[in-house]
Amino acid sequence: MEYFSGKKIGDMMTRTMTDPSNINSIILEVFNMIPEVIKLVLCLGIAFYIDFDLTLGVMIVTPILIVTVRKYAKRLKRSGKQRQEALDSLNSKLQETLSGIRVIRAFATEKHEINDFKKKNINLKKIAVKSARYNAKANSIMEAMNYIIIALLLMFSGYRVLRAKNFTPGDFITIVGAISSMYTPARRAMTRFNSISANISSITRVSEIFRRSAGYCK
Repeated sequence: MEYFSGKKIGDMMTRTMTDPSNINSIILEVFNMIPEVIKLVLCLGIAFYIDFDLTLGVMIVTPILIVTVRKYAKRLKRSGKQRQEALDSLNSKLQETLSGIRVIRAFATEKHEINDFKKKNINLKKIAVKSARYNAKANSIMEAMNYIIIALLLMFSGYRVLRAKNFTPGDFITIVGAISSMYTPARRAMTRFNSISANISSITRVSEIFRRSAGYCK
């Protein structure tokens, strides 16, 4: 009971309304990401089946992409937690202002309350812009990696067509098509993964309420 009495109403409102909505979004993103991952694995399997060495050589930049995704996923997770905390503060301020409107008018502190609300609103905006910037950077790197992979593929596979006897133009078309088809599901999967990372803190926040509630019921 001490936990709930020590929390602000705006904080509890966010934890019981916004956070469950974010968790629902995580679940939807996970289910929507599964088909994209399956498509990605199928295309990669076809490419490896046609020419294992060529595909492995082209995928040499993949570790860079993986490191980049992990890097920005951590930043999005951190900014997602900051966004929820800023929203807590904003909701708490709004609730306190509305419930104490008579006191505010009696002491003529309207300007102070307006400025305080603006500061909290601007802070929330900055965090949202920062999250959008992380997403944009991750997508830009994804685009660059795609162009590099295609360039390497065209160079190496074109050489194989001219020099290798067991690599036909048909193999060239198939492997180019398979690897090119990987881009769209990979980009969608990364976008969904970033969305999950940004909202993952909501699970911790809601589970904290359940743990406290279970302890109170005992």
